[in-house]
Amino acid sequence: MGKKVLFWTVVACVMFQTAVWAGTVRLPDTGQTDSFTNTFGEDSDYTINPPSLVHNTNNTVTDINTGLVWQDEDDSNVLTWEEALAYCEEVTLAGYLDWRLPTKKELVSIIDFGRAYPAADTNIFPNTKFYQPVKPYDYWSSSEGSDNLSGDAYYVGFGVGTSGIYRKSFRNYARCVRGGEYPGSSFTNNGNGTVTDDPTGLMWQQTEGGSLNWESALSYCEGLSLGGYSDWRLPNIKELDFIAETTRYNPAVNAEYFPFALSAIYWSATTRPDIPSEASCIDFSYGTIGHYPKSDSRGNVRCVRGGLSGSFDTNCTAALTSGLILHVPVIDYSNGVSYVWADLKYESSDNNEIVFRVTSAGAANPADFYNCQRSTLASDFKLHIPDINYISGTAYLSADFELKSAGEGGIFFKVTGYVLLQ
Repeated sequence: MGKKVLFWTVVACVMFQTAVWAGTVRLPDTGQTDSFTNTFGEDSDYTINPPSLVHNTNNTVTDINTGLVWQDEDDSNVLTWEEALAYCEEVTLAGYLDWRLPTKKELVSIIDFGRAYPAADTNIFPNTKFYQPVKPYDYWSSSEGSDNLSGDAYYVGFGVGTSGIYRKSFRNYARCVRGGEYPGSSFTNNGNGTVTDDPTGLMWQQTEGGSLNWESALSYCEGLSLGGYSDWRLPNIKELDFIAETTRYNPAVNAEYFPFALSAIYWSATTRPDIPSEASCIDFSYGTIGHYPKSDSRGNVRCVRGGLSGSFDTNCTAALTSGLILHVPVIDYSNGVSYVWADLKYESSDNNEIVFRVTSAGAANPADFYNCQRSTLASDFKLHIPDINYISGTAYLSADFELKSAGEGGIFFKVTGYVLLQ
């Protein structure tokens, strides 16, 4: 009997509904904490989902917000886009074989927009490269150009946090990632001049806010009253980048939900740290990140409100008792194919392996776990639990498991790594 069949036997052959990514993406904050203006509403005035990157002992980095696991350092080789895809597919790191080239949005999520040259914490991501005249290379993403750019793909620059488009034959670095891929765009028209981005829970102004200079854009959003809400703000650059779609162009946004969107520059609340007279922006011609003088009144405005913030919803937190029984309240199997809960009991620690046995499992309703980070079980049966409460708060940790064996004696997972969170 195959592993997949055994898994469904454990969960009593329950049929599950395909899940919708609703409020499941925790966009990490930009990392910008410095103030560059007395006008309220700049990036540093709001901290939503503070960056939480853990450098593991196995040359990987875990993003606690997104659940993605990153290669901590590239191998310094420059590759064509096709070579970069193949390189990540062939990487064997920390005992995992499911590495891949990240999407543009995923790669942007680890940029530290409070830093420059590189725009990354080098204690977390050592030897991060950036474009220089003697080494004119950036980092490839897996995101391809839209229909009229079929020979192109998107890159992300870690000099000051940029993105753009290169021919696939160009050469760049590659930093690999593993974990469920960021979802595609999914919006809800609220019928009141607002649109909700389903994956992040962010609510967006549907119509255009006009063309203003940067400080006027900050004030416009802070003063906006729309849809019964008055807590609008200018989005940070990661939020604005999330609604840009690499599969569309002129404009690179879903025109069904943003019917008057322009193929033009839109302001973010994020300042370029090395040149504070400029702000980060998105050019919605093709959805690329650049910078624009704050004094220029030709920048466009789209305001945002809400988003996921604060600590993880305890509904998703796994619990490990003093008797070493692990209860996982929700597991996202194979990126939304189904949702289950499971109980695992410690069995042994032979040959330096810590082994747990699945004692019970059943269907979980994803709607009950809306605003938190769920555990994930990949199609290769590698289990990631991002938040485990050990003995009522004695310690918090994240852990990775992989299937050890499955048969009539039960299903067993072995621990492959863990990180103490606090």
